[in-house]
Amino acid sequence: MRFQINPIILFCLVLLIAIGCKKESDFDKIPLRIKKITNSRDLENPVIFEYDSLGLLIKKSHSVFYTVIEYDKNRQPIKFIDYDTRESSSAPMFISTLTWTKDGFELIWHGWIKYIYEINSENQIISNISYSKPIGSPSYNTMYTMNISWSGKTSLKTVLKTPSIDDNLNGWYENYKYSSNYSQFKGINIATLAYNPFSYWYQFQPDYCIIEYSNITYTANITYEFNEQNFPIRADIKTITSNGMTEDIYELYEYEPI
Repeated sequence: MRFQINPIILFCLVLLIAIGCKKESDFDKIPLRIKKITNSRDLENPVIFEYDSLGLLIKKSHSVFYTVIEYDKNRQPIKFIDYDTRESSSAPMFISTLTWTKDGFELIWHGWIKYIYEINSENQIISNISYSKPIGSPSYNTMYTMNISWSGKTSLKTVLKTPSIDDNLNGWYENYKYSSNYSQFKGINIATLAYNPFSYWYQFQPDYCIIEYSNITYTANITYEFNEQNFPIRADIKTITSNGMTEDIYELYEYEPI
């Protein structure tokens, strides 16, 4: 008698094998979280990152300064508290608050500048409007609108528009290009990166490495060394200004497993 396998049983077996392989693959790619960044400009004062038992970034320290981050019940950042260890008082220097909206988040930076960010389904910032509140004034004035144009996940261009066409910032642009490798900031909330970019450039997404940057005054090319988990462990940054001045900088990245 010829043995036949029930098609339904065969399908279930194939599905189980596929799920098992996926789990193994996902396990191999468990993301790391950034622990330390050392910059060649300031080797004695690395940036240190600390996390709570849930894996949320709760403190970032650099030199004599540190920022404490508080979260809501949904594990979204809502407050950034900045300290200076040189101060005799334990009171913070600044407190910034963040409110989540249906389209993104609103950041009140140090009590007098308001940023309204819009993010898309890809966790990319797609708009940023900045307002300032003069001392003693109850209302905010528009500082600029940042128009952000993404080309998929690999590049973007930002252009600032200010209320006055004579403002030096009016028309200021920036271009970014990204690799497909993990960013050193992968896993950190995009609002936290918007508050404190932790690097030379603003972070408009948390997932991929910046490999090229340019604005009106200078350009930068960044090459990386990656570990087996596809996270950068070193960045070599070469910059050149519009008048031909160059600089070579490097950063080192250390991680810990999640």
